[in-house]
Amino acid sequence: MTYGPAGNNFDKFKATNPISRYLMQGFIGSLQSLLDQVDADSVLEVGCGEGYIQQILGDRHIQTRFAFDIDYPIVVEAREKMPTSAYFVANAESIPIPNKSFDLSMAIEVLEHVPYPDKVLAEMARVTRKYCIVSVPREPIWRVLNMARGKYWTSLGNTPGHIQHWSSAGFIRQVEKHFEIVAIKQPLPWTMILVRL
Repeated sequence: MTYGPAGNNFDKFKATNPISRYLMQGFIGSLQSLLDQVDADSVLEVGCGEGYIQQILGDRHIQTRFAFDIDYPIVVEAREKMPTSAYFVANAESIPIPNKSFDLSMAIEVLEHVPYPDKVLAEMARVTRKYCIVSVPREPIWRVLNMARGKYWTSLGNTPGHIQHWSSAGFIRQVEKHFEIVAIKQPLPWTMILVRL
């Protein structure tokens, strides 16, 4: 089953616009802050896209890093960016990993793309021993900002491939069904949550 565009429709990690770069600094800073709160020797990234998060994890010298995406060409691109991680192709609703294999699992900008986010969260809980970090665009701010930059007017600012839409409060409720929340970050325009199992 294909969920829409794999990877970034707009490569926010390589944005040259000063406003986009400023927003991405907040995003990366928030992610780094959450990573500072976990003790993890092994990490699984659910939906690795082009490999930008693997680069962040590699810079933190986390030794055991696995990552997957549903799209083979994207996995190849991620491997080229960060070859010291282990990659595979899989569906996030049925992760081919044994129970409690990783200290930390992450789904960064993934859940808005999947038809059954509860299945993905349940799978993350199954394969993880300690912590998860998840993030999604914060609605309706995300759409408003897209339209402000002149994008996706015909779909009222909805990024192609985004099939789930959460306000910050709505996403917190979604995540609380599966995990104990440790910390919440809200870098504009995202909601990012660290949870404990």
